[in-house]
Amino acid sequence: MAKFLFDAEFNLQDGSLISGPVTTEDDSEFLFHNTNNDLDLHFRIKLIDDNWEFIEGSDGLSLFQEIIETVGKQIEAYYMGLS
Repeated sequence: MAKFLFDAEFNLQDGSLISGPVTTEDDSEFLFHNTNNDLDLHFRIKLIDDNWEFIEGSDGLSLFQEIIETVGKQIEAYYMGLS
């Protein structure tokens, strides 16, 4: 069963606010799903060798790796008790 961790929030280069829940089933892979607007943005990521890696999901945006890193840093802050 998926465990809700927190709501991630960030802006795209065009100023669009993206936000939505970050969940996990195993504290290893994390799912983000945008629920703020009609942009279909969802992905599963995992920390591998100190880098956040895309596992699956929608990946049609430019700067997608930057988005993954942004959400990954928010996950790290959550686990370190900074959020």
